[in-house]
Amino acid sequence: MFVSRGLVTAKHSFVRFCASRTLLSSTCIAQQQSYFFPFKPNDVYKYIGVRWYCAQPWLKLLPPGINDPRFIKGNSKVSEKQVVPVDEWYDYSVAILEGIHASETIEDIFQAFREIGSHMNEIHIARAVARLAEMSQSLQIKPVTNAELKPLQSALIENNRSDFTFICQLVLKFSVHMDSELFLLTLNSLQVLGLPVKSSLVQTLLTQSSERFNDFNPEEMKLYVNILSKMSKGQSADNLVATLLDSCVVLVDKFTENAENIQQITSVLLNLHERLTEQKQEKLLNKLLAVIVIKNNIDFKSAKFILNALASLNKTKHPIQYKVLRFLEENCEIIDGNSFTQLIYHLNRCGCVSPKTLQFFTSKILENAPKFSFRNLIQISGIMSSHRFVNIDFFNHVTKMALEVDACFKDLQKLAGIFAALNLQSIVDLTKFCYRLTQLALVTIKEDNLCHDDCKLICSTTASLAQLGSIPETLLQFINGDQFQKLLLNSEDKHIRQYLHTLSMLTGSTYLPSSRLPQVVHHQSTEVQDLIRSVLNEIVPGKGIECNVPSTGHVLINLDFLIEGLGNGSLRKTCLLIAPLNYFAFESSHLIGLPAVKEKYLKNQGYCVAWIPVHKLELMKNTEEKMIYLKEIVKDALADEK
Repeated sequence: MFVSRGLVTAKHSFVRFCASRTLLSSTCIAQQQSYFFPFKPNDVYKYIGVRWYCAQPWLKLLPPGINDPRFIKGNSKVSEKQVVPVDEWYDYSVAILEGIHASETIEDIFQAFREIGSHMNEIHIARAVARLAEMSQSLQIKPVTNAELKPLQSALIENNRSDFTFICQLVLKFSVHMDSELFLLTLNSLQVLGLPVKSSLVQTLLTQSSERFNDFNPEEMKLYVNILSKMSKGQSADNLVATLLDSCVVLVDKFTENAENIQQITSVLLNLHERLTEQKQEKLLNKLLAVIVIKNNIDFKSAKFILNALASLNKTKHPIQYKVLRFLEENCEIIDGNSFTQLIYHLNRCGCVSPKTLQFFTSKILENAPKFSFRNLIQISGIMSSHRFVNIDFFNHVTKMALEVDACFKDLQKLAGIFAALNLQSIVDLTKFCYRLTQLALVTIKEDNLCHDDCKLICSTTASLAQLGSIPETLLQFINGDQFQKLLLNSEDKHIRQYLHTLSMLTGSTYLPSSRLPQVVHHQSTEVQDLIRSVLNEIVPGKGIECNVPSTGHVLINLDFLIEGLGNGSLRKTCLLIAPLNYFAFESSHLIGLPAVKEKYLKNQGYCVAWIPVHKLELMKNTEEKMIYLKEIVKDALADEK
């Protein structure tokens, strides 16, 4: 980013250099025989000519020097027509920028300041500081947060105190001569380098910014509020920064009128959302929607900015979010797998993804399978699970990929949890998948120093495998062992208790934490219960009909309705369970999750189980139609009992 910003506007930069009071003399530069300018006086012009043909991409924009230069003196404004080809003065300025851009280490930049810092102008200083910040990030020097900052405690600053002090002095001297772009670039660079917000230099620059920001264009305002937002975080947040942020809010109306692209608006929304009134938020959102509609310039990066901005405002199912959804639908075949998955994730968070949407996207994923990684597929599978959406072809593909790649235990465990939640026992390679997961779990068990989280992971894996019909005896032995019991026997973790509760229903064993689970009570509509009671009184009058009774067995489950055996030597009991919509997969009668576990347990205990889907009753127009439907369910259940 630094190189492009430094030389894309080459004409502007060098005209400003010529207008500067810090022009270098040819003698001064020619006599430099240091590391930074490695040429002798006689080689100056040869060096200038060679530079035109060198590999640096930014230099290809620059022609070699020519005669009869026109120097521009003073600080007068320069029109585009006045800009002329370069001369040797111009080339010396380029040479400084070349040295800055070609620097490969932080020490190179410090060396440049030591040798020719006193000859630099505001353009060179701004670019050098930005290059310094860029290299500090590329070397993965951890940025110091405002909460941690103390004066001169950043490692970079502390280890180069004298050099950095000299740089700060130059920045302070030339900051008033910088245009807005260079000024903000420098301010941002100092923030990246970890200079404390309350340092005298940053405070001076912030004070100067208060005199400038009224004239910032939308792009500069975007960068400015982003810098202030970073500075406002942490315990050392500064009052001046807060005041400047409040002032930016006042200018939102002016900014809104001039904003031209998506990121300019979303940046302000993200960084000022806590300060914006509802009216200003809506004005910005309307402008954003207008930019999207008129320019139709959504790409992956801007789509992500849009979703993050609206998430910061707690907006869901907003028209702008549906614009992003439309963009994804239209471009899903050309977007890479990671970007596609990220957008699906963010759209799901804001409530714009539905089972119908997932049906379309999963078909597109299968058509473009190679570009999606295994972890992409796990994340999308989790979103499908949250919408109770089942696509067997998709999950067959995910399972096949899980067996082909070198997936880690946690990834397979997460996928097994999704399969268990959707009660997917018809997957083609399910047996191989369960075996692979069991082997990885056994490897984990054999590790030394197992902690609470490791045992929780094993417990979750065992419960998932049991739900998928592959009860691993070796893992059950571990759960019944002393090490597991010592860590988790008295655990109050509700997830662990639920895992053990599931294992109790599927294995016949009783685990103490699961026994403390409250009984499951169905809080259903009185109208539905009254209808069922009327139907039962009509079909099986006086046959021991009970309501909300616990089942027999080692795990107690509340039964909505229980019908005792009907004679003919049959002691089997029939239970009717009221089922809301979320007990079933999307647009299916396929039971999912714990209801499926409950049904299996009750059948093992000798019950005949019949489910009454409430959502189907709600679609019926009158009571008579509902009664007919309920009678069919009860008669079918009683027929199965016989």
